Amino acid sequence: MLDGLAEQQALQLFNASPALFAQNQGQWADEAIRYVHNGAAASVAMTDAGVIFRLFRQEADDASEVAEWATSPGPGPAEGLPGLDDRAVQAIQLSVSFVGANTVPPVGLEQAETYFNYFIGEQANWRQKVPTYEVVAYQGLYEGIELLTFGLRSHLKYEFHVAPGADYQQIQVRYEGIESLSLAADGSLRIQTALGELADDAPYIYQVIDGQTVQIGGEFVLLDEFSYGFAVTGGYDPTVELVIDPDLAWGSFLGGSDWDEGWEIAADGAGNAFLTGYTDSSDFPTPGGFDGTLGGGCDAFVAKVTPTGLLAWGSFLGGSDDDYGEGIAADAAGNVLLTGRTFSSDFPTPGGFDTNLGGEGDAFVAKVSPTGSLAWGSFLGGSGGDSGYGIAADAAGNALLTGYTCSGDFPTPGGFGTSLGGIFDAFVAKVSPTGSLAWASFLGGDGYDYGFGIAADGAGNALLTGRTESTDFPTPGGFDSSLGGSRDAFVAKVSPAGLLAWGSFLGGSSREEGWGIAADGAGNALLTGWTESSDFPAPGGFDTSLGGSRDAFVAKVTSACSLAWASFLGGACSEDGYAIAADGAGNALLTGRTESSDFPTPGGFDATLGGACDAFVAKVTPTGSLAWASFLGGAGWDEGYAIAADGPGNALLAGTTWSSDFPTPGGFDTGLSGAFDAFVAQVLLAPHVPGDANLDGCVDGLDYNAWSFHYLQPGGWRDGNFNNDGLVDGLDYNVWSLHYLEELGQGSAGAAEAAGEMESLIGGVTPAGQASASRADTGPLSCVTDLPMA
Repeated sequence: MLDGLAEQQALQLFNASPALFAQNQGQWADEAIRYVHNGAAASVAMTDAGVIFRLFRQEADDASEVAEWATSPGPGPAEGLPGLDDRAVQAIQLSVSFVGANTVPPVGLEQAETYFNYFIGEQANWRQKVPTYEVVAYQGLYEGIELLTFGLRSHLKYEFHVAPGADYQQIQVRYEGIESLSLAADGSLRIQTALGELADDAPYIYQVIDGQTVQIGGEFVLLDEFSYGFAVTGGYDPTVELVIDPDLAWGSFLGGSDWDEGWEIAADGAGNAFLTGYTDSSDFPTPGGFDGTLGGGCDAFVAKVTPTGLLAWGSFLGGSDDDYGEGIAADAAGNVLLTGRTFSSDFPTPGGFDTNLGGEGDAFVAKVSPTGSLAWGSFLGGSGGDSGYGIAADAAGNALLTGYTCSGDFPTPGGFGTSLGGIFDAFVAKVSPTGSLAWASFLGGDGYDYGFGIAADGAGNALLTGRTESTDFPTPGGFDSSLGGSRDAFVAKVSPAGLLAWGSFLGGSSREEGWGIAADGAGNALLTGWTESSDFPAPGGFDTSLGGSRDAFVAKVTSACSLAWASFLGGACSEDGYAIAADGAGNALLTGRTESSDFPTPGGFDATLGGACDAFVAKVTPTGSLAWASFLGGAGWDEGYAIAADGPGNALLAGTTWSSDFPTPGGFDTGLSGAFDAFVAQVLLAPHVPGDANLDGCVDGLDYNAWSFHYLQPGGWRDGNFNNDGLVDGLDYNVWSLHYLEELGQGSAGAAEAAGEMESLIGGVTPAGQASASRADTGPLSCVTDLPMA
């Protein structure tokens, strides 16, 4: 039997799975119903006349259910709608019709590999292998206009596609079963119902013109108290199709009742996200962690979040004084490498090459297993102050790290720079997979130099960035060998053996800092940071002018150290670029902070600055064009500090938020707990793969996992009553389809047995119930074993 945490995680995973629409093949008597989607808080039926929603809320639940007609469909009691039960709930039924539209049957698109079996009522009505679809379309709904519905179980979306030459003003959407419609100040549509207020976010409209995404201003228009349409308020090219924005897949707070900051994020090959930062919260979530107790004033933390937004495990990392997590990376085996700064003499250092705190705070380096165990840890520093800031993993699992030091006796075995050049120097170091210091070096001149970001290319070279105030900063082979202002960004390359291959300044006549760096597949360096120089070099950039007092920048430097292109990124106020990642196609994904309401947001899911400062996320093509960008935040202050690309090319982000209304669709924590919390989010940028239930970019046995969790209550589950409420009904399907096959074996043999048990279970469900069962034809199930269940 699974514990409460495991059940909560499974429910979250179910809600984060792609929405599937089951075709009506006679399992439901009402022939007007063509497709049905059952989710977490409503049921949705697609008919020729429109869409029917049955929303419900448990009577004991006082929380307001927010469910846009794009949000949170799921099962509840109803008459005539399929898949629902007679559980005591508050329920309402809404319907959406399209005034003046053509009567067209909805059509399923993108057939999924999952099918449903239904054993409802009389045996003559049973249906097996009912196909499911990830998209349902009303094609030709109006002349030149179609409606598409798709999304996740926790978040359905709808899109009106307006063909060239068609008139979008034909669209008139009418609600029945509601109390009223109204428009909020933020442009969202508010739908008042007997269960409370529902919300539909302000429409985001854009066109793709000459390969570039162009945002078009748009808004809802109320036609009467129950109907609405749309208005295009910006420049609109009627010869080009109108389309809708990409979606925020999931987002979550991460923290406790005190202060929490997320500083860095990494992704493994399976799309899991690993985060670090620091926390002052004794109640920071630490399920499955190696340290569940806050040790000092603040501790570093490390956490693992699954591809669908579940907290797999979390842990404090620190001693009895203050500790800060600054950098994180994942190696090819899924181990986590961390660095930061510690003031704790009792910081955990099992197996470390240095087990003693050296001076006024040391850098640290640590390794944590994929399951959340501390493999080894070590101090790194001398008798002064030292801080680790960035870390990367090479293909062999070595840790490459950078930071800064003022210790003249900082250890530099095998280094190209063995003497402290100024007050502070950057450093670069390599630590073996078993925790030995392979080599280390100072990097700097006679001024102040700080290493902030590091990446490993495919050959094991270290690419670094940071800031320098030293006119004699080493720049062999650099495209810029002169300090341009009082402070420049720098970029450098160090060989696997610890030799400086090249280095360069990057900046103009004012100030710059380099914060994030990534390596693409060709060994080029992608950089971000900030600049206050109007003459910052921007060859080939999409924006060649400083917009405000400070702009973020993004740049590409070739493996041979030439500046391929660079660009400003910002609006009329202030921006900082903090982190960057490269996806498999060589695109740059970056994040940071912006205070500019006119920050460019082509194609973004949020085109409006929410508070005084928002995080941003952006995508830049390999040739330096801005492909996509968005705000990310609420009404408070939000900053994006870290970004990683998963296998398919989606963006994983971490940062800090002061906003209680920070967007958290599908999140494991949807409430701000302290003054500010860390956040973690995924933004879907990669093309969707039909059948990819766990959003890892491929269709395989792991997707079976996402659909076939079932509840194994000993002595109770085989008769179909999985939730032990004494009834066999639609709720049992929900519970049955969520849970890991933990009691049926973990290997390929166990998975095969599980498949057999499922088939016998499907055939034995009591006919009088409304339970249905699902499975996916995904081949051998030997890989269906790697889902963290506490």
